[in-house]
Amino acid sequence: YDLEYEAKIVLGGLGFSEYDLTRSVSEFSGGWLMRAELAKLLLLNPDMLLLDEPTNHLDLESCIWFEGYLKSYQGAVMVTSHDRAFLNRVVTTVFALEQQSLLIHNGNYDSYVLARQRELEILAATAERQERKIQQEMRFIERFRAKNTKATQVQSRIKRLEKMERISVPRSSTKIHFSFPPPSRSGEDVITLSHVRKAYGGNVVYRDLSLTLRRGERVALVGHNGAGKTTLLRILAGVLDFDRGQRILGLNVRPAYYAQHQLELLNPSNTVIDELRTVSTDQSDTELRTILGGFLFRGDDVYKEVSILSGGEKSRLALAKMLTQQSNLLLMDEPTNHLDIPSREVLTDALEAYAGTLCFITHDRTLIREIANKIVEVRAGTPVVYEGDYDSYVQWRESRRGPTPTAHS
Repeated sequence: YDLEYEAKIVLGGLGFSEYDLTRSVSEFSGGWLMRAELAKLLLLNPDMLLLDEPTNHLDLESCIWFEGYLKSYQGAVMVTSHDRAFLNRVVTTVFALEQQSLLIHNGNYDSYVLARQRELEILAATAERQERKIQQEMRFIERFRAKNTKATQVQSRIKRLEKMERISVPRSSTKIHFSFPPPSRSGEDVITLSHVRKAYGGNVVYRDLSLTLRRGERVALVGHNGAGKTTLLRILAGVLDFDRGQRILGLNVRPAYYAQHQLELLNPSNTVIDELRTVSTDQSDTELRTILGGFLFRGDDVYKEVSILSGGEKSRLALAKMLTQQSNLLLMDEPTNHLDIPSREVLTDALEAYAGTLCFITHDRTLIREIANKIVEVRAGTPVVYEGDYDSYVQWRESRRGPTPTAHS
C-alpha cells in the first residue's frame, strides 16, 4: 500500500524531481534511464542485488544517498565498481580476481589494498630467501658433480630442488605511467566569466554568471545532475556559445579540454599513433611511441585502429593527446570514466604534480578529495564558492556551522 510513497523516496534520492515523476520515460537521457532502472531494482527489495558500476550515472548527492540506502539494506549485495570512496563506505568483503585466482578479504577496499601490499612484501622476501637457497644448492651441485665421493649428496640435492615448490610473486597490475610537461606560467587571473547568460530555449541555466579562476587553483565543480556543471565547464573551455556576457582568457593562458564526447571525436580510421600525431606534429615517432608506451600502448598496439579500441583505451588515448599539448589550464569532464582503479590512482598522482590551473567535474570523490583546493557548487544558476578542500566543504554542508561560502553574482 505504501509502494508509491517508497517510489517517491527512492526516485528523489536518485535525483528525480517532483516534476520528473509525471514525465514520459522517452523524455529522459540514457543516464537518467539507468537511474530509473536502478530505482526499479531497489523497489523490488530482492534478497540479493547484483550491481555493475551502479554509481556511473549518479551525481555526488545521489551517490551519498545510495550509499546510505545500501548500508541499511537487509539483503546481500555484490558490486563491481571503480569508485573507491563508494567501495570504502559500502563493502564489508572484497573479492579480488588476481592471477587467475580469487582472493577474499574481510574489510573495505583500502584495508584490502594495505593487506595485499603486506602479503606481497612478505611473499617477495620469502621468494628472495628461496632464490638464495637455490643458488647455494646449485653452486654445491656444480662444484661436486664430478666427484664420486659426493655423488650421493649431489643426487639428493638435485632431487630436493626438483621437488621444491617455487614461490611466485605475482606481477603488479600494469598502471598508466605519465606526467604532465611543465606548463608555461600564466597570469594571476587565468580565466574570467563576466555577467554570462546561457539558456537552452526557454530553460535559462545562467542569468548572470560571474566567476574567476586564478593561477594554481584546483577547482572541483559539484552539484546535482542538471544543475549546469557541464554547461559551465564548456563555457570555460570556449566550446559552448552563450547569449551575453564575456569570457576573458588571462595572459599567456593555453587551455585544454577533456570530455567524454572527445572519445567520439577520435578518428576511427586513424591508427593510435596517427591520432596522437594530429596534435603533436613536432615530435618524432620515437617520442610519440614513448608517450603511448606510458599509456599502455606497447609494440604493435600503436598501429591499432581507433575503431577497435575499448572505452578504456580510447580514454587513455584522449588523455595522451592532452598530455602532448603542454597546457597551463586543464578543463576536465569526468576524466576517470572507463579507467580502472590503478589507472585512476596514477591519474591522481599526475594531477597532484601538475603545475597549472585545473577545473574538473567528477563523481570520483577520492579524486576530488586528493586534488581539489577549492569547491564550486553550482546551485540554482549561481556558483557558490567554497575556499577549501572537499572534506571541509562536506563538513560545512552537513553542519552548516563552518565558514560560509561566498556566492558570486
